[in-house]
This record gives sequence, structure tokens and C-alpha cells, in this order.
Amino acid sequence: MVGGGLRSDRVVARGNDLMINRVDYDALTDRSVTERIVVRDSSVKRSKFFVRLYSPAELTGLLGNAGFRSVEVFGQEGEPFTLYGNRMIVVGTI
Repeated sequence: MVGGGLRSDRVVARGNDLMINRVDYDALTDRSVTERIVVRDSSVKRSKFFVRLYSPAELTGLLGNAGFRSVEVFGQEGEPFTLYGNRMIVVGTI
């Protein structure tokens, strides 16, 4: 684990090919760190990528500092946002 965060592993198999995603959450930098391993035709390719994860409070503050008068945060289908949803939608009014 990176920075004392959480780990999630996912394996996708298609025929004889595999894609393995090992996702760590780095709580110190608010980033997800993904190591992707692809096994295809007996060869292995590895890559790593990072995604910055913003909290609703951070986005609201950033947009407020940028001049937005109001900022609202919703879940994927416009419902109230929760930490367990798949998506966060942020709507700002200038």
C-alpha cells in the first residue's frame, strides 16, 4: 500500500489474455496509483498511472476561488452525492 491507503485488485480475462489492475489509494497525496499488467501472447507489459482524486470540499473551494457564485455536488444520476457512488457531478454558476 502507498501512504497507508487502500488496495483493490481486478483481473479481466478474455480468451488467453489477462489484464490485471492493482489500484492503491495514497491518502497522503489523494491519488489513486494503478499498476496495469497485460499478459497477451506470452508477453507481459506493465504500466503505471496516477489519478488525482478531489473531494467535494476541495472542488467547491477551488471553484469558489475561481469566481463561481454557487457550487452544487451531485451523484451520478443527480441524486445527493455519497462516498459510495461511482461518479461525482459538480455544477457551478458564475
